Amino acid sequence: MPLLVAVASVMFLGCAMAGMERDFTRGALAALEGAVAIAAIALPRSRTAIFETLKRFSRPAAAYSALLLLAAVMSGAFFVGGASDPWRAEQAMVGLAGTGFFFVAAAGAATAGGRNRMITAMLVTPVALTLLIILDRFDGQLDFFGISTAPMENRLAGPFPSPNEAATAFALFAVVAAFAIVDELTRRPAPRGTLPPPALTQRLFLPAISFLASLNLLALTGSRAGIAAGVVGLAVYFALAWLRGLKGRSGPRLVPIAAGAVALIALFVASTSGAGAMKRYVASDAVTPPYSAMTTTALQSWRERPLFGHGLGAYDLLPAGGAGASNDIVRWLAEAGLVGLGLALAALGGLLFQLWRAKDHGRRPTRGFALAAGLAATVVVHGLASPALSSPAVSALFAGLLGLAAAYVDPDADAVKIKPTARTRVLG
Repeated sequence: MPLLVAVASVMFLGCAMAGMERDFTRGALAALEGAVAIAAIALPRSRTAIFETLKRFSRPAAAYSALLLLAAVMSGAFFVGGASDPWRAEQAMVGLAGTGFFFVAAAGAATAGGRNRMITAMLVTPVALTLLIILDRFDGQLDFFGISTAPMENRLAGPFPSPNEAATAFALFAVVAAFAIVDELTRRPAPRGTLPPPALTQRLFLPAISFLASLNLLALTGSRAGIAAGVVGLAVYFALAWLRGLKGRSGPRLVPIAAGAVALIALFVASTSGAGAMKRYVASDAVTPPYSAMTTTALQSWRERPLFGHGLGAYDLLPAGGAGASNDIVRWLAEAGLVGLGLALAALGGLLFQLWRAKDHGRRPTRGFALAAGLAATVVVHGLASPALSSPAVSALFAGLLGLAAAYVDPDADAVKIKPTARTRVLG
């Protein structure tokens, strides 16, 4: 249980510190993620779960390790560097390593401590952030108690430095909350000893509150890309959950009902909270760099080093650094080149493929695949409009939720075999 709380606490602290200076946030988050991973490895049950996770997802782990090696080489860790500014590349490499550690720590904690408990711990974060954002509004300044700078567009950003980053985070929380709702509706809880299992309304309370909070804050950001990403992520998740539910008894009925209820709630939120946020966004006179100009400049920078890029974290040094990258793809191309982008896609795609092939309660696809696909769709769609994964907090959140998804896999046959002992030999 303490490990579950530690994983959820890292998520909360990462979101709460998101609006602070980015280099500090990246370093602090990497330290926290590394500490949680060390704690998970130190505990016997979670250590076994982590090793099983790495064994099961060995190919995606190998691709991610190769990406880390590329980042290390570009930063000059082996006395041969290709980055224009090695210290910035080193920071990005440390952040990338922390994200990988957090994935395995979340997967190990969810497997050893209980997946439903892990979801409960994670879903407290958006509710806590919502309460803090409400308290922050009392002074009339949307600066999250002075930690984050108020956005020029007069849109809600909460603890995040921009409404777009806030939208990405709350869209991810909305997907995992929807996953928790469907999972509670379609499963039969095991009795807790002599006590009866908790009622369905009790089990649905936190996921429903978390979903409503995430959806309202997503709408209040006024981010068109974030809202579109949230809608696509939820649609992908519900489609895959329905596909899995066709092989069960309650899924064919309950999943469409849950999806319909979510759609109605989303329309209501969009017509209330979202309408005002979008009007303020359209009426704002904030000047933003042209999307096409940023894309063209980033592609020109990529052509200078097409294979290995300028080094992770080096985008601030490129000509387009003052305006920022237009989306995740051109940013990864400029920083990591074709090789780095290919390794990142191989790691994420390999994870999804393994979750598709694996079994969950004897059925395919796994619940984890539906969750991971919804999360990936959210990040990819938003990443087409702005660099969603450039935020250390969003990267940590995405890695932790993917770690949760990786836990929804049946154990290997070798792991459930009874090892021969003196007692089992006598019984045999």
